Amino acid sequence: MSYIYLIAFYFIISIWLIFNTLTNISRRGKLKGPIIVNQRSINSEIVFGIIFLLISALSFILWYNSFKEIYTYLFENNCINSTLDLFDHQFTNKVKNNFIYFKDFEGIFKLDRYIIARSYLFSSAVYLYITIIAIIRGLQKEQVAYDGVHTVHFSLPWEAVIKYDWEERPSINELIGYNLLLTVKGMDERITLKIKNTDKSVIDEYLSKISIQS
Repeated sequence: MSYIYLIAFYFIISIWLIFNTLTNISRRGKLKGPIIVNQRSINSEIVFGIIFLLISALSFILWYNSFKEIYTYLFENNCINSTLDLFDHQFTNKVKNNFIYFKDFEGIFKLDRYIIARSYLFSSAVYLYITIIAIIRGLQKEQVAYDGVHTVHFSLPWEAVIKYDWEERPSINELIGYNLLLTVKGMDERITLKIKNTDKSVIDEYLSKISIQS
């Protein structure tokens, strides 16, 4: 039963994160129009999503190989009627006791390996949830819009910004040559956005219109 509770917990958290992400995307889609759309070609969310996808696939393969091995062994020995039996703890305990009674050491070894591998199936599902969330978030575009700043992680209205500054950034990519530093009410650390060279003047012009101090 503990597996059921854990899966339910991760499922609820995943649904909430996906809903929050999609709500943010929908909110940004209703804007009058972005000033700038700045999307990195590869960001950390997509990289993490790919990593977790590989881990999910590996976990599933480890489980499936063990599952196939024990199912074939039980089927050949007329010990199983359905694949679903292998998800029943009472069934696997009963089969293991029979193996021990008849000193079937090969069966004990394969069944024990499968019982351990059952956790890999759960892990595979959890990592797949994380993959979906990470990729959805990673595909979002960073926007500097008329109503504020919208990134993968947050939305910030211009009313909360006290001051902004520019900082040149050393970069291999010559297109992204500036950091936009935003001083926000109630925050000690400034928020940093990567800005293309061609967009700097556009942002300066708009922020001066809404009277944000530079």
